[in-house]
Amino acid sequence: MMTRFRASGDDHTSTIGKERQLRYHHWVRLLRIVGLLQSRYYRTPAELCVELEVSRRTLQRDIALLRRYGVDIEGAPGLYRLAKPRW
Repeated sequence: MMTRFRASGDDHTSTIGKERQLRYHHWVRLLRIVGLLQSRYYRTPAELCVELEVSRRTLQRDIALLRRYGVDIEGAPGLYRLAKPRW
């Protein structure tokens, strides 16, 4: 009977897989935010947090990241929406 030894790289590959999975879920959440902001005129942060099942701070970070990527999101105190296209 042959004994298999686990190489030290095995744990590393599972960590890389988890990181990719987390990045994938993050991108899905960002796209869901864009979709939710398109579906209605205004959305409150509370509505978005419930729909996405995230904290308010996570939502704020995601909105800031989308703005850095060039998504034109308008926000009044307590309200978000996608800006109208400028063409």
